[in-house]
Amino acid sequence: MATFSLSDEQKTRLEHFMKHRRLNDEAVTLLKKAKDTHQLKSTDLRTAKNLTYLNVTENLIKAVNQGWIALADLVKMLDDSEFSGKQHVCLFKLPDAGAKKILDALRTPSGSTGSIPKITDFISLPTGSTVRILRDTKDEVAVKIVTRRSYWVTNLLEQKPDREVLERLRHEERAAVIVKATLNNKMLQCRVPPREKGPQETGKAVYEFLVKALEGHYPVDPQSWFDKVGQFPISDAFPKILKNKTDFELWHDTPEDKTTRTRMSKRGRPKSGTDLRNEKNWQFEKGYSRTNIRGFWKTAVGMELYVHMNADRVRLNQSQTRNFARLVVTQLCTDGDLDHVVDRIRDHL
Repeated sequence: MATFSLSDEQKTRLEHFMKHRRLNDEAVTLLKKAKDTHQLKSTDLRTAKNLTYLNVTENLIKAVNQGWIALADLVKMLDDSEFSGKQHVCLFKLPDAGAKKILDALRTPSGSTGSIPKITDFISLPTGSTVRILRDTKDEVAVKIVTRRSYWVTNLLEQKPDREVLERLRHEERAAVIVKATLNNKMLQCRVPPREKGPQETGKAVYEFLVKALEGHYPVDPQSWFDKVGQFPISDAFPKILKNKTDFELWHDTPEDKTTRTRMSKRGRPKSGTDLRNEKNWQFEKGYSRTNIRGFWKTAVGMELYVHMNADRVRLNQSQTRNFARLVVTQLCTDGDLDHVVDRIRDHL
């Protein structure tokens, strides 16, 4: 049996990957399955829910080395985690005419084609950009682009009343972008992972990185398929969503009219069970527009998914802008959960 050996640096990167992707529950489930299958004791394999990511990483490595977990199962868990959840999801509408051509374009990328990944692929910086087709049916195509992402991070080194010392460091990381086109609901989803460091990026930064990732394998010029996908008018759905108390719970609102702009949110970290619309100070159902709202959607399986819903506009050049919808999902979820939320938003248009 081959030894699953990682250096200290690789082990740290694996731990960081699982923390960034919110993989604690999935990893513990994998460990519990191995423990039950091989009738192990707690001293053999730890499976408590309160394990730190370092503990989880060490137990996964031990389980693979002992033959309790197949390395392929561990790799699959890492690979699957990049498909949905903990992402910015840029939404576009497929055109009524020519939608199938867009699926055909996604089926025929250029450049380097990725293969089934190895464990080292998740803990190493890619040397270039690769694309792999994950799903290809008559009605749906999904691809995964793995590339290198680079940006500046600013750190405050010293702060005094009359002096501040800052440093700017270029950070590079691995990023996996998912592009999925579906004929049934005429939607294109471009799922972009959040940055590992620094503050949460703007819609403009997300869009620009998405275009850069696509450029490695697809044409994105004004005559390309990407220019033909249309705006998903998410702000038009907000009024009806705000009337929906059946499977949506409001947490954060940004109402505005011709003279007033405000922002309201429940205190503390988002948690279900406390709808902002039940507060006496929330009186913004009629006469107001908004560019974003946040709240919990109930999924088809009863899970509650916290989602930021944004109507973004990015400037392409001095004379052109592009409107698009962007969801921010802060937790790991299934592809079905995410599709359910997208479809429910569509239902309110």
